[in-house]
Amino acid sequence: MSEKIKWKDFEGTPEDITRFFELSKLDLKQYLPSDKDIKTLNVILIVLGGLILVLFLILQFLSDKAFSVVSLLLFFVLLIELFFIHRRWDSISLTIVAAIIAMIVFIVGVGISSPDSALKMLIDLISKNSK
Repeated sequence: MSEKIKWKDFEGTPEDITRFFELSKLDLKQYLPSDKDIKTLNVILIVLGGLILVLFLILQFLSDKAFSVVSLLLFFVLLIELFFIHRRWDSISLTIVAAIIAMIVFIVGVGISSPDSALKMLIDLISKNSK
């Protein structure tokens, strides 16, 4: 006898769940993520990651006015990247970790903080929360 599983809103043996979908005239494939969706999200994440790196490098050589525009663009690209990270893995904790990393990248990228001081700030934050 198969063990019971819980998947999304469904609970029972795999046979029970399959039978439920068949009797209800529902398509099980609509509830399962397809390989195509996952591959598309992976490509989007890689492209956005590359765009973040390019924007980060461009920031080093811009005048004040262009710096502000590219900084805003970097911020919005980081937000979009976070959205796709959350969508791809559907994990709040992973999204929070990615958001912290994105915040550090942004702070260092726009020159608010140096990489050394941003790292020290992160270590202090972690040590305060772990006590």
